[in-house]
Amino acid sequence: MTVVDSSVTEASAENRFHHALAELMQEREQLLVAFCSLLSTDAESLDPYRAQLSQLSQLLTDYSALAHFEVIDPIVSSGKLREADDIKTIAAIQDSTDDILAFTDHYSGSAGEQHSMLEFTDALNSLGERLAERFEFEDQLFGRFQVI
Repeated sequence: MTVVDSSVTEASAENRFHHALAELMQEREQLLVAFCSLLSTDAESLDPYRAQLSQLSQLLTDYSALAHFEVIDPIVSSGKLREADDIKTIAAIQDSTDDILAFTDHYSGSAGEQHSMLEFTDALNSLGERLAERFEFEDQLFGRFQVI
């Protein structure tokens, strides 16, 4: 591979990274809108909110996958993790992914019908706290890796 080929490859990887990061921020916005719409629920049952819950679950799954495969993996593969904090930050993001997926598994499909609104509200509040933590960790990590 020539120096020119290497430069083109690096530029292409950087463009893909920045595109994925921009897409992730758009998905984060959609996720927050869907999340906030569910926060305002005051029904006695989840039934009226089934479609919104399904949309939120899909957005959570899509967001987590995009973050992991299109943004975090390229950071890890770049070999530019500078400090132990970067590794701890990635681990914290992964932990939040596990919590997000547990929420979506728990409240997806017919199993969600068996849960009280109080339980759901508590789970939604906990999810909100985890998302806020995750977004902080992501912003720290992504800020350090604007160029990979």
